[in-house]
Amino acid sequence: MNTYLIIFAIFLMVVLIALIGFLCFIALRFSGQNSSKTNKSEDSDDTLEEVQIKKSPFCTDHEDTFAAGTCSIDMHSYCELCITKVDDMKFARKNIDEYLNYNWVELTMFKHIKTQYDFNNRIFKVKSKLWNELKTPLIIRGHFKINVEDDSIEAFTTLMCREDDKKLMQKELSFIKL
Repeated sequence: MNTYLIIFAIFLMVVLIALIGFLCFIALRFSGQNSSKTNKSEDSDDTLEEVQIKKSPFCTDHEDTFAAGTCSIDMHSYCELCITKVDDMKFARKNIDEYLNYNWVELTMFKHIKTQYDFNNRIFKVKSKLWNELKTPLIIRGHFKINVEDDSIEAFTTLMCREDDKKLMQKELSFIKL
């Protein structure tokens, strides 16, 4: 009798774990469809429009597959089949020609400061606008450096664009001293 009770208890635990896993999957799925990162901030001259970045735990092109990364060109999430890595950056396979077929230049590099949320939001707003309206890519690349003087790690952000788009980028990113 005790053996049947133990087997029944184990069966109930397995069913409960499966139910919790299923509910978590549904919750992730629901939040992935409805979650876009929306931020508003105020600038001294004007109010910035909303910046929407499609970040989802699921692939943009394969809705039932978990994402493996975010494309450096269009900022959408993609699965392992849809994303590739070049020069330590991830690109959707459908956008890889945007990177490989052009000469890229570094516009600027600046030290990342957690308190500069408005500044970072403006950069993402420009990136989103340029890609969505003009199909002109801007790559925002983060990296780290070790400061040997005080033995600390510093975070930096590099902005890169196609060589032919440099003047347009300088105009669009005029709030940054390039």
